[in-house]
Amino acid sequence: MFEYMNLGVLAPLNDCFAGTDIVEKVDGEDSYAVDADGNIYALNLSARTLALWVNKPMFDAAGVEVPTNFEEFKAAAIALTNPAKEEFGLVLTNTAHSRFYESVLDMVVGYGGHWTKDGKPAFTEPEVIQGVQFFKDLFDAGVMPIGVDGAPSQYAFFNSGKVAMTIDGPWYWAVVSEQNPELAANIEIHRMPTDSGLPTGGPNNLIGIAAGLDDATFAVACEYIKSIATTEWGQVWTNSSGTINPIEGAVSEDYLIENPWFAFYAEDLANYVPVAAPGLEIYHGSLQTMINNKLVEVMYDDKPVEQAMAELQEEVEEFIADQM
Repeated sequence: MFEYMNLGVLAPLNDCFAGTDIVEKVDGEDSYAVDADGNIYALNLSARTLALWVNKPMFDAAGVEVPTNFEEFKAAAIALTNPAKEEFGLVLTNTAHSRFYESVLDMVVGYGGHWTKDGKPAFTEPEVIQGVQFFKDLFDAGVMPIGVDGAPSQYAFFNSGKVAMTIDGPWYWAVVSEQNPELAANIEIHRMPTDSGLPTGGPNNLIGIAAGLDDATFAVACEYIKSIATTEWGQVWTNSSGTINPIEGAVSEDYLIENPWFAFYAEDLANYVPVAAPGLEIYHGSLQTMINNKLVEVMYDDKPVEQAMAELQEEVEEFIADQM
């Protein structure tokens, strides 16, 4: 979305939203996909965070408590790994993939950092070094299967019932419930097991209007967007998808009674840290690729974290300079 905004292919929606309470009722509507001049370019259709998914029987059998910080997280992952039984303490994507990018970012955020600071590349900041190193330490400890290349393989490992922990969003419930109902009945969902406890997330499905339309066509598109910016439609979205529509009242009491596991995600949404590097959102696709490539060197080629992050800092600074 930010890249489209930068290209000028989206029309501002401020006039469309005038006289409505959409900006007030939709979480993040006044801050996400909004430029420095206050122009709003999209309606947020869904938002999400991540959380720790726990295979409780494995914890109970080993007498291990659910972790609440980095120290406990690492200790639990090690304690619940048993190569002889092909059991792992954790599964996360660990090859070049958007999930890998975010899994490592989860650790960086857990130390209170991000890829940027004050809108500028910050790969050599202590919090980034600590976060990348923590993921590398888990990787080297053998607590996670190697070569996990995205959601299907990550899900397959956890759905086998032989993995103690994973990190995922609310959409995963439908997958595990269908593929392993017995496991689903014994899953607990907890806060991120990091020192900050903060999840990555935010708006992840948005809808806008193309720039350059004639007035009549823009008006039709505007009316459509307004028609789905309602609590009633938000409840349909949430009830049907198992993900949060960010409009006020979209998560109904009836839905929470039927899906008590969902309450954690609804409550934790306000705490999300954005996935795209703040200040450099328009370069997200390119930066994600650059970051992933360097993280692969750290994990698989054993490049020292500080060296890799220093190289990444220089590469990203050069990339940004070339875009100016």
